[in-house]
Amino acid sequence: CERQVDASFAQHKDRTAGRVKAAEPRTGKKDRARREVEKGLRALPPEDKELAPLLQAALDALAAVKPDEAALERLDAEVEDILWARATAAEKEAAAAEVRKKFRGRRPEDLDDLVRRKVVKASRDGRRIPHVSLFYY
Repeated sequence: CERQVDASFAQHKDRTAGRVKAAEPRTGKKDRARREVEKGLRALPPEDKELAPLLQAALDALAAVKPDEAALERLDAEVEDILWARATAAEKEAAAAEVRKKFRGRRPEDLDDLVRRKVVKASRDGRRIPHVSLFYY
């Protein structure tokens, strides 16, 4: 058995000769996210103060040595829920019309998700509300 293992290991070493190591995970994501969330929290307009506890919770999570990415994604989803609930009917209808025009032939369920994403993205961009999930950094 030992001879087979040695032969397999030698074959493995031969096959991997000259390969570049896999890229290391990008460092600094946590710091970039923290800076953006801090900036967004400082610039939060009075009408968006209900988002402040969520952004503060994100900062607390980002302060950890290894942030809880699932918690950050849940916070991002909560922010999106609030932004979607605040969107006016006119904003939603305008986004729906644009999505229907651009994505003809798609199922209505798919279009609903695209409309929601478009409205929330426009709201985030307009209000300068950052993402808190590390996925975006």
